Amino acid sequence: MLALNMAIGQLQKYVGPDQRTTARADLQNGANASNSHWIGAYGSSIPADYATPPETIATELSDLSNISSKGSPARLLNWLISGNETTAFNPSWTSGDVGSKGQITGYPDTATALNFRPGSATINGLTASTSATDTSITITDTSGTAQPARLLVGSNSVTSALDNSNTPIDYVVAPAVDIEAGGGISNRYAWWISDDGMKARINLPQAGTDSSLSSSEKLEQQRNAFSNSERAAIELMALDNDDWTSSPLSDHLIDTLYTPDQSLSSIISSAQTALISNDTDAMDAALKYRFHDVTPYSLSVLSDTYAGGLKRDLSIMLDESYSPSSSDPTLDANTLWPRHSEATGGFSENYGMPTWKHLRSYYQTRIPSSGSLDPILPAHDKSDRIAVNTNGVEDHVGIAPILTYNSMGFSMGLSKSSGNFEAEAGDNIFLKLYPLVILWNPYNFTIKASTYEVGCYPTHNVSVKVQKTTGTDGDMVDASQNLDFSRLGDHENQQMFIRFRLDCPDIPPGQSLIFSLPESSQGESYTQKNILKNQGPNKYSYVTVPFKETGSGKRPNLLIEAGEENVAYQLIATAGSSLISNGGWNMYLGEPVEADHIYYASWTLGGSTNAAHDRLKNPSSSAEPGDKFDRRWYNTHQSIDWTDSQADQILQLEDPLEYDSFDEPAYVVLGHALFSGAGLTARFNENQHMFTTRWIAQGNMRATRTGRTMRDQNFNVLYIATSGMTSKDVKWQKFNAASSTPERISAGSGFDSINGNTAVDAMLFEFSYEDQDIFSIGQLQHANLSFFGSYPSYPIGNSLADYHLHSKNPEITGHQLTRIDEITTDNNYSLRRDMNAYYDISYLLNRTLWDQYYFSTVPADTGTAIPDQLANPRYLRYGAPSDDTLRDPDLSAAHLLMAGGFNINSTSEQAWRAALGGGNNLDFIPENTDSSTNPELNASFPRFSRPYGDDDPDDPWRGYRTLDENQIAQLARNIVAEIRNRGPFVSVADFVNRRIYDNPNTDNGDPQATNSSWEHENFKGPLQAAIDRTESGDFAANNAGANTFWEEDELATGDGIKHNQSSQYTRAYDKALLEGADAPSSPVSNRSAFAPKYITQADILAKIGAGLTARSDTFTIRTYGETVNEMTQAVEAQAWCEAVVQRLPEYLDDSLEAYEVPADGSINQSLGRKFKIISLQWLSASDI
Repeated sequence: MLALNMAIGQLQKYVGPDQRTTARADLQNGANASNSHWIGAYGSSIPADYATPPETIATELSDLSNISSKGSPARLLNWLISGNETTAFNPSWTSGDVGSKGQITGYPDTATALNFRPGSATINGLTASTSATDTSITITDTSGTAQPARLLVGSNSVTSALDNSNTPIDYVVAPAVDIEAGGGISNRYAWWISDDGMKARINLPQAGTDSSLSSSEKLEQQRNAFSNSERAAIELMALDNDDWTSSPLSDHLIDTLYTPDQSLSSIISSAQTALISNDTDAMDAALKYRFHDVTPYSLSVLSDTYAGGLKRDLSIMLDESYSPSSSDPTLDANTLWPRHSEATGGFSENYGMPTWKHLRSYYQTRIPSSGSLDPILPAHDKSDRIAVNTNGVEDHVGIAPILTYNSMGFSMGLSKSSGNFEAEAGDNIFLKLYPLVILWNPYNFTIKASTYEVGCYPTHNVSVKVQKTTGTDGDMVDASQNLDFSRLGDHENQQMFIRFRLDCPDIPPGQSLIFSLPESSQGESYTQKNILKNQGPNKYSYVTVPFKETGSGKRPNLLIEAGEENVAYQLIATAGSSLISNGGWNMYLGEPVEADHIYYASWTLGGSTNAAHDRLKNPSSSAEPGDKFDRRWYNTHQSIDWTDSQADQILQLEDPLEYDSFDEPAYVVLGHALFSGAGLTARFNENQHMFTTRWIAQGNMRATRTGRTMRDQNFNVLYIATSGMTSKDVKWQKFNAASSTPERISAGSGFDSINGNTAVDAMLFEFSYEDQDIFSIGQLQHANLSFFGSYPSYPIGNSLADYHLHSKNPEITGHQLTRIDEITTDNNYSLRRDMNAYYDISYLLNRTLWDQYYFSTVPADTGTAIPDQLANPRYLRYGAPSDDTLRDPDLSAAHLLMAGGFNINSTSEQAWRAALGGGNNLDFIPENTDSSTNPELNASFPRFSRPYGDDDPDDPWRGYRTLDENQIAQLARNIVAEIRNRGPFVSVADFVNRRIYDNPNTDNGDPQATNSSWEHENFKGPLQAAIDRTESGDFAANNAGANTFWEEDELATGDGIKHNQSSQYTRAYDKALLEGADAPSSPVSNRSAFAPKYITQADILAKIGAGLTARSDTFTIRTYGETVNEMTQAVEAQAWCEAVVQRLPEYLDDSLEAYEVPADGSINQSLGRKFKIISLQWLSASDI
């Protein structure tokens, strides 16, 4: 018992505080090294403070005095093995080796201060047949001296693999510590601690297998289990140690030996699993191979490993019933991360930074059973301005379609009042406008019918005029004054948007609808409120704007003069017009504005002294006193590129005028989404300047603001624009509509329909249904928190480095996470002045959310009874909490424990298989829950909780993905490799996020790794790197074989001399970060990367994230004691003991409540929460 007390004391000292983690020695030393199952205790070198500004975070985590060569801030405090009890470490804060924010300030020199280190502790006398009673085993200490050692895990516990010297690597040997009495050795003890949090919990049943449940209750459980992993898939573990890559995996799986039904709930030891197997002997043999990989015990305290304290419950805090206090960090107006400490300027102090109100608006917006929602336009920067917000609009992530195509054709022509087609004296000469718009619903639910307004504004000087021939020499003279596109309304002295109304019907999930003028509108006057209908493109319908005569005076409308009925007229751009030089195309989609005019204000903050104008520049500006309207718009801007092959000054060639009801546009100004680049719809011609990217992974088309940012130079990487004559192949309709549904078009890979017949529907995002719980922080990936289009579509859970944030021109401290300097003051610099800082929002959102918060799935509605089993059944009540306690977001974590919490530092490949495969064999068809026959699913990673479509990987824009046993096994192996390259991790966010410092030992360290997408740890998070590590073959997660979507999807870099110009990499972008690797490769660098069938890190975290933890709280201790004859020094008696100890929410001094903060200098601050023995048994040598 002495050894047990020593071991528990060491656990309390090193692992009792919240801000600690553990990892096996093989994380540092490799899988086949000796002593690989020793456990190390770690703390963080970085002061824990959620208020730290981003530039400081990046600076601290790139400073090699704070981190290891792997980029990890973890500091080894001790190896938890007998013989190391004398390691010097004082857990007291400030006065000891721990700083004022829990950071480790003093730690042992791992080369000299520890008596025993796993990497240098050489074992002698150990073979596969060594008995537990053998007293001849020795182990070397740090000085190289052989010391007595004892076998604590041997052949009766585990069937071990052998290293190159035939030493069993899964056996565990611990130093034997001498106890002296009377001048000699009288006793020895040894102990070893096994970390149950790094193992798969073996007794968690499959959802829907309880025979006592009704059919509806089973279906509800299965639906929940589709979104949230409720168990560990033990059946996907190997039943032996054979190399599965060289033999069929199916021959080496536990598979049907393990049945995850409700009978597992009664198991209290791993060995009992064999008793309910269909082959007891085979399962018993398999369990001996998996001794270090499975456990029936693991429970996790819901604590914040980064900053300490218990987690807060988002199931309550995001609900509309919760009202945060003014001191609550989740106050609606508070941003989701701290701003750059030196950021100044911009539209507002925190412009573009999402607030807690945004996150609440996502959580509280639920899809009813009808499957449809009314649209809500996004609103930003409002929650801190309610006092002056006369319209009462609050921050909202928005539910609205996306403007993906906006074409404005125009021509010069007649509008006849008589039936004569030839020109007659007195006929009006008009500018005819031909609008064409596409709206896309990117959600997996129907957006209900509504009326929208679409507007456009060609920037700079955009004006045209009519010329005519006179006399016999044929010279052209001006017939009209200049017609400025910014002044098409009846207020000629004001710049205005060109705008139309859209009569939009219901938009079903994923569909794109076409809008154009109906025939009944042909020839009507342009009013700023003309209505476009959902119909096939109508290139013959137009509205008219009159030209004005030249000359002084009133300048009436331009008419055909008597005697000039047959003269030639031409339409020409005025000199310097942006139609024939560098210009731009501003577009917006928004709520209809009843004002007769929307004046275009200069987009620069410094260029206007009119405060009202400044508010108009914000695409999501709240109406304040003096404003005419509240503004909630999606807004984008593209530069128009032109070449002589597309445009010249003459826009419509000279010709006599006549009326033709089939007139078509002669010139087009057009902007549209780039999408994935498939087909000609993504580009205008081979000379078109464009910049292509991974538009989903590193862009967000539903962003409120998708124009260029302060970190862009020449391009908007989500949209493209052009202008030119239709006679020079600049088409008004740049897509092939579906013949079967001409009012619809495709999205995703491009606008073109499949084979000219079928439109492609693309669903990227979801909101939760009314009767559906959110289980994991990872499911928040759908929240539209990326205000700018250059931010990622799925920011939470993913962690891709932003190619705008690099060290170039100049290198700035903290550049990895934020920059406040502009790339350039050229090229519409004023459009970028709304920002005051550019952020790596994925990194910062992950840092805020993953350790402080969790979803308990406790119903927030006090009128709803809290069920005995929560929607997430892995949360178990601790004690007997009242309903009020469970509904208190600050108290619930003190009264819940998580069954089977899985330590992210686990290097057990087999345990990772089980963790990843939690959805395996689920008896559920998510796309058709009414099906009478439900084939069991492979392990699923759904982007959508209720998907449209199945798991066919070649249907990329809808459905869900599953992985077979080979893909799961390869992914698990890759994850462990990434953990060894990056770990240990000191918090869940530390694991989710990419490293700030790149491990130099993995950069081209292997000839096969040269230019591989996973070699840079600062490019992406570890799970994404693990996914990308295997790019092809049957084992790859994101490759379905040749001649498929995966092979055909274009790379982000594109080709052609005007695609992705190298000049942009000089200042604006980092090419490798944009492509995801030093050299692009498929599918990692594909433009469609992160499409719904592309498994991402966030998809994995959405499924298993609720069950991950950064530390372990359950440990199994094996101890040994022997009595030594003081005279002969012979061992006379031996004893073994095994205990399971559990860390609990209570502090060591339980006079302090579990949710309270310990006082400075207190024992609770130093030693943390108490450990309790929950199982104790004596062992014999035959058990070892």
